[in-house]
Amino acid sequence: MSAKTITFKPPSSVKAVGGHSYGGALSFNTNNRGGKDGKEEDTTPAIDVAIEMPSSCFNEKDYLDHRYHLKRMVYLKHIQKQLLMSRKKKNIAKKFVKKCDLTFYQNDNRKPCLTITIDNHERDLKVRVLPCCAANLFPKQRLGPTKSNLKKNEVRFESPRYSQSIAEDAAMHSINEWLQNKYKEVKFLGAASVLIKAWASRRHLFEYSNDGITGFFLSCLLAHMVETSDALSPAMDTNQLVQGFFVTLATAKKNSSGIANSKRTNGSNKSSGELESSSIPNYFTGGVFCDSELDEETKKSWIGAFKVVFLSPCGSLNLASRISQGAIEELVQEAVKSSEVLEQAGRNAFVEVFLTDLPRAVRYDLHMQVEISPTSSLKDVKDISSETRIAEEEIFSIMKIAMNDRADAVRCASIGTSACNANKIWIGVQLNPENGLKVIDVGPPTDNEAEAKTFRAFWGEKSELRRFKDARICEAVVWSFVPASRRHHIPAVAAEYALKKNVKGIDSITWTSKVFDDLLSSSDGSFVAVSEHSKHLLQTLDRLARRMKEMKDVPLKVYNVQPISAAFRGCDPFPPKQHPLMFGIGAGLGKDDEVISACPRTLNVLVQLEGSGRWPEEEEEIIKTKQLMAIEIAEKLKQSFGTPNIVSNDGTVDILHEGYAFRLFLNASNGGPLIREIEAEQAIVSKHAMLLASISSRFPTFAIAVQIAKRWIASHMFSPHVPDEIIELLVAKVFCHPGGLSPPNSREVAFARFLELLCTHPFGILPLVLDPESSGGQTGEDCAVSRDAIKRAEDLLLPSAMKDDVEEEEEKDSDDDDDNNKENGTKERIIEKKKFKGPPSMVILSPYDLTGTFWTRDRNLDGENVPSVVTMKRLQSIAAKALKTLQTYLENGGNMLTANNNAGEEEEEVMWEKLFRPNLGAFDGVLLFRKSVLPFPDEALFTQAKMRKVLKRAFKTNLSTAADDEEEEDEEEEEDFILHEKKKKRRKELSLTKLPKRLMQLGPEKAREALLVGFDPIKAFLDDSEKRCGNTALFFHDKYGGSFVAVAVKPETLRIHRDVVKLLENDSFVFASSSSSQRVPTKDAILEELATIPGDGIVDGLMKDRR
Repeated sequence: MSAKTITFKPPSSVKAVGGHSYGGALSFNTNNRGGKDGKEEDTTPAIDVAIEMPSSCFNEKDYLDHRYHLKRMVYLKHIQKQLLMSRKKKNIAKKFVKKCDLTFYQNDNRKPCLTITIDNHERDLKVRVLPCCAANLFPKQRLGPTKSNLKKNEVRFESPRYSQSIAEDAAMHSINEWLQNKYKEVKFLGAASVLIKAWASRRHLFEYSNDGITGFFLSCLLAHMVETSDALSPAMDTNQLVQGFFVTLATAKKNSSGIANSKRTNGSNKSSGELESSSIPNYFTGGVFCDSELDEETKKSWIGAFKVVFLSPCGSLNLASRISQGAIEELVQEAVKSSEVLEQAGRNAFVEVFLTDLPRAVRYDLHMQVEISPTSSLKDVKDISSETRIAEEEIFSIMKIAMNDRADAVRCASIGTSACNANKIWIGVQLNPENGLKVIDVGPPTDNEAEAKTFRAFWGEKSELRRFKDARICEAVVWSFVPASRRHHIPAVAAEYALKKNVKGIDSITWTSKVFDDLLSSSDGSFVAVSEHSKHLLQTLDRLARRMKEMKDVPLKVYNVQPISAAFRGCDPFPPKQHPLMFGIGAGLGKDDEVISACPRTLNVLVQLEGSGRWPEEEEEIIKTKQLMAIEIAEKLKQSFGTPNIVSNDGTVDILHEGYAFRLFLNASNGGPLIREIEAEQAIVSKHAMLLASISSRFPTFAIAVQIAKRWIASHMFSPHVPDEIIELLVAKVFCHPGGLSPPNSREVAFARFLELLCTHPFGILPLVLDPESSGGQTGEDCAVSRDAIKRAEDLLLPSAMKDDVEEEEEKDSDDDDDNNKENGTKERIIEKKKFKGPPSMVILSPYDLTGTFWTRDRNLDGENVPSVVTMKRLQSIAAKALKTLQTYLENGGNMLTANNNAGEEEEEVMWEKLFRPNLGAFDGVLLFRKSVLPFPDEALFTQAKMRKVLKRAFKTNLSTAADDEEEEDEEEEEDFILHEKKKKRRKELSLTKLPKRLMQLGPEKAREALLVGFDPIKAFLDDSEKRCGNTALFFHDKYGGSFVAVAVKPETLRIHRDVVKLLENDSFVFASSSSSQRVPTKDAILEELATIPGDGIVDGLMKDRR
């Protein structure tokens, strides 16, 4: 046969290979990483079938210069042609063959394979045809790692990866037979293989297009471990095999031959001790060899040719030849984390490891995207199947050097799934919590000239000599030009500089660290600024506390002052700013043009008094006594230090100290059991503050993550339904119990995990457990939340359990009627349980709340759940959409545009607006507020004018606005915008945004008396509206500068009203109104009443849904 012709002959053999042949296959496809044009492949099961091409089709030296690959492609195309021709004829192929397409084996454009979709009626089935050759077609030594089977400019060069692409076809049958024998010998090996593949699939380890692991690789690895590892044995069951697999991966093998230190280092990435991209030893360190009798020289040749070596039993195939070092490190790292979770043996360990979806968007803290243009030198090299793969390896080595100890893990992979057009590379960086945001990268000392020279060559002009406190003089890179408010940019800035300097052909680089900068710009959203501001508040409170502790002429001495407000722990998006009227008696008013808030916020503090046995015995008298003591403390501060105070009618006392208003809450729990019972709620609030403060100091990113979460909840107008404490506990769960992940070290990833927890946790079935002191298992003796508490919370979520609990408490009450102490507490619990209308919508167990319902139900006098079941479903739906958007953004490295684009600030602004813009399509009406009555209108994410445009756009066919009324002059639509002449007059008088200039001219004392400290007019309006409407409507509002309230009328309440009226009419009940329509409230009537009565003076307009 000539070299230019090929005679087609039937395959020598056709055999099923892969997971289906040895019982280790999943029910979905893990081999195809993506479809054409970047579309994701479906999860149709795929069966691999190997067809052995006859040896007569090949010549002796077809292993040279892609001759084998060319004939392989021609052979496969011929089979495809025959199948397509048979479909046109009336035969069996037409009946079953639905599609017949060419795809690429592991995204290698040199090795196409044929994917046949078979119509199986109930579910399609895919058969992937893999051409292979006889094991002895070519000499094994000619496909070794040091052989030169390719040439460039008439000169041959070593081509280990090219040779392995042929060797994997030649060894296909032998490897499959080896697996079949092993899986038959070990009973549970197949089940363990399936579980490990499901674990890898949940972590999306199969989705990388060029260099990721495969299910076949994991099956081979597990079979080899059973043979050689001390942690696995054939007698183990499925769970033991899987745990042993994880433990073995993370354990470095004992290797006395020094092979681990003899790995070849590419000259382009070799540098100083600080610059070398060394990795923690693991199972693959020094190579994995199935043949234990292999000589050391051969092992070294394989290790010198490949970053990762897993040599098959046949001795000619490296099963990891296509897998990058980053992919192996990622596999090992995920195995280590999963092993830790399983060892803790928590209640949800199996769910967290094997059933929780963990895409790369939530596994890495920093996401980047590099768009490259392959250079001419890359195109000439054919040992690797694609130019992008070469760029991936170069970028990975540079990133490992640039990140150094900033990162615990780095991963690079192609974003595009097309084999011929993948020029975008995603980079994921898992930041080190201690060194991730450091300002200085310390290099080698000056006495090490070689390493110092390499360091300067890598960093260029950024490198400088620097003397440190310990007298060392070292090369260093200082990132001090990055402002403190943008310190979270440093890892991305350092990586971008290093890549642009050391890698050629880069067109653009984008990253995700700045996505929320504009969102938090008004509050200076870096964790450094947050910690500094909270530290300033704590220092101010400490000075006030010292004064309070030094007071002597008071009934009871103050022995401790505890901060309660979220601003003290950095969790408030808008902490109070220093107010010019709160600096003491005689303080000035500041600048003439300064805007002085009329409703400054307060900082809640808990003042703990010494114990005493002379407290009154009635609850009302105790409360009044505490109020008098607070007033006495305030007056003593005023007399001794000139500290002004404000005492309101309801007894609250605000101390104005150094520009802040501290609201006092006295605690006298040492005064006896009755006082402790009265202050039970206060004690829980105190413990909550201490718990969150400890978590905030433990995780630097926690405070910023809470701020973003609070702003997101508020922006979607759930402020009246989700208390801040619930948000803080949910974010704390993300940090303290990350499951199979590390705690997040970036704000965007922490927010993504918060959204994932919010939309995926079954709150109506399982309680959420937060126990920061436990190791994660929540079952040991060191756990504050016991199993019994979790079991009680699970029973509480069951509708049937509520009745049983009430009956049991009632029986106890009747039996213990003579015991007054028990009787009082039991009756209160029974009353609380009786007023509850069903199981809670959310149960959050914490060390201070073992019932889990304090924040979600117990504080409500009406027994309503917070949030309600309907509101919770809406919140989870919105969170799921936001998570999908944010996940796509992160996995694209901060570039949401498909075109070649530098993705600047404009794109970032679009992203956060997508996440935070409220969905206004599910409401019956909107009440618009006057801007002058909003205490802090500048806090709004979107201006009032912009939100009105959003309202028009959202309800352009159903909603009328003031502008529409003026243009159309329609009588019916004029009724929708309620605006009276009396309100116009009142508008000129009511101004809560700032103090009027006329009042300021009267002096600081008069202006201070006019302050409405801690007053929120919108909250007062909502409270009044809820009382007026009862259970008829739900109200939604953004408490951070929101300019409107959305109203959703409950249709079932209107239906009940109609049924009641109809029933009374049937009983001949005489109504005061003759019209039946006036007896039943309508949506329009409810909205108009809200706008005219409670909204008089603050509501600017009403928009009603006309559907």
